[in-house]
Amino acid sequence: MHQTVADLIDSERLKLDPNAKLIQEWTQIKLSGVGDYWLIGQVKEYDLPHGVARMIRTDGAVIYEGSFFNGKLHGFGKFISTDRYYIGEYKDGIRCGQGTYVCLNG
Repeated sequence: MHQTVADLIDSERLKLDPNAKLIQEWTQIKLSGVGDYWLIGQVKEYDLPHGVARMIRTDGAVIYEGSFFNGKLHGFGKFISTDRYYIGEYKDGIRCGQGTYVCLNG
């Protein structure tokens, strides 16, 4: 049994937000302008990811996981899609700082 969502995501660089609510079962959410996702992890108001969470788009084409702040990746995180991935630092949902970006098309 996993102790924390950080265990589910398997990263020592993630920190739980002690004030965020923890969702321990996959829950479907709709993010304005982004689409429908399955979510497990910490959330804040309106079920926005906040703290440590993993989101998988309902069609399976995109995965986001890591540290979130008010619904956006912030801190260490991962983005994985069918043709590219990025593992590294984010600020306000944008790749920022050190990280590795790999694209199938070069």
